[in-house]
Formats: sequence, structure tokens, C-alpha cells
Amino acid sequence: ALAVSTAAGELPEGERLLLLAHELGHLQLAHWPALAELYRRHIPGEVRPETTDPVAGALGAQAHLLSHRHEFEADAWGYALVRRLGFGVDTAIGLLMRHGAQHDAATHPGTRRRIAQLRVLESQLAHATLHPEGSAALAAAEPADTGR
Repeated sequence: ALAVSTAAGELPEGERLLLLAHELGHLQLAHWPALAELYRRHIPGEVRPETTDPVAGALGAQAHLLSHRHEFEADAWGYALVRRLGFGVDTAIGLLMRHGAQHDAATHPGTRRRIAQLRVLESQLAHATLHPEGSAALAAAEPADTGR
């Protein structure tokens, strides 16, 4: 299931598509099961203070890193998808800056870091378009055609 605020309907088309593609990226890349597995590794049994307190620090640090990685991956997956529809990095920047520049949070990297990653990705994708022989290395960054 995909849950998105009704306010998404008010976004310009490219930003709305990018938001949806980002969230679909989380599903396609199996981020929720990966996070659940991380929790199971640290808390294999019942959730009680005596089982969670000793691992809280390590679990929190690892969940933070994993969440940031997942956000970067979903950004890249979604961007590669909507780029094929003609929406560029300016669309992505518009969406990310809609609430101003955000700092790193527990679950999401800061806006500047996300924009920097998208600019690098755009440069790589543009280079692959100009030099098709290098595009095989970028295949992992682009959403696979799942036939759905």
C-alpha cells in the first residue's frame, strides 16, 4: 500500500509524479522488509524494556544509517523514472525545497545532501546518454521495467 497526503494533488505534475515515484521506489526496493529485518536482528523476541534497552543505541544508529540510505535510493529510483517522462533535476529541487532546506533528521538526510546526490545522478545519466557505452554501469540506478 502507498499512502500519500491529499496535498500531493496540489503539486505541479512533475513534483507529484516524483513524490509518487519516490514512494514506489521504497516498495520496489523492499525497504520496509530490510528495516524490519534490522529490528529482528537486534530484538529477536518479545519487545520489552529488558530486551530493547541494551540494544537501543546500536539499533538506533544502524536504523538511522539504513533510513538515510533508503531515502537516497528511493530518490535515485524515483528520479530516474520521472526523468524518462521529461522532468529534470529542477523538478526534483522544487519538490525537495518546497518546505525549505531541511537538516539531517533521524529518518531523512538533509535537503542539500539529497539535492547533491540528484545532481550527481543527473550528470551520470546525461553522460550515459551522450556516451551509451558507459550506460551499463548506471542500469542499477534506474528503475527496472517490472512489467507491472
